[in-house]
Amino acid sequence: MRKINLHLVLILTAAALLTGLWMGHGYAASSAAAPGTDQDPLVTKSYVDEAINKLAAKIGNGGQPGEQPGDPAAAPSLRVVSVAAGERLIASEGTEIILRTGTATVIGSAAGGIPDLTAGKDLANNTAVPANHLLLFPRSDQRGIKATSSIVVMVRGEYSVEP
Repeated sequence: MRKINLHLVLILTAAALLTGLWMGHGYAASSAAAPGTDQDPLVTKSYVDEAINKLAAKIGNGGQPGEQPGDPAAAPSLRVVSVAAGERLIASEGTEIILRTGTATVIGSAAGGIPDLTAGKDLANNTAVPANHLLLFPRSDQRGIKATSSIVVMVRGEYSVEP
């Protein structure tokens, strides 16, 4: 009796699977749209080219349709600046500095020090500035660097050199 029940269960399971496969195949075949119909239209090469050009223009303009890309010559560039020992270089908001030669210390503010993007840390007031590290000044609040020897820095952005 137990053997008959096991055979019956196996036969019914196989029949259910076959029925499911047969019905699924028929449903999938009827849902596929034929090429050239409203569900799957044919497109011309000129349409595809136009769509690609629109997308490329949008990406090239930073995602703003209708805007022209900025003039590369107008973008701020790195300037090489020499600062004598004892002088201070005070940076404005958004200015980037890289110390190339010499030694300098950080001039912090009440709001904090200077972010060292290369090391991923904040340089506190009177900390030595590491050579060849990119420093970013977050605010125009008299933060900068003081040259303890003659230094050469690369600067992108607004700054002033003070005695």
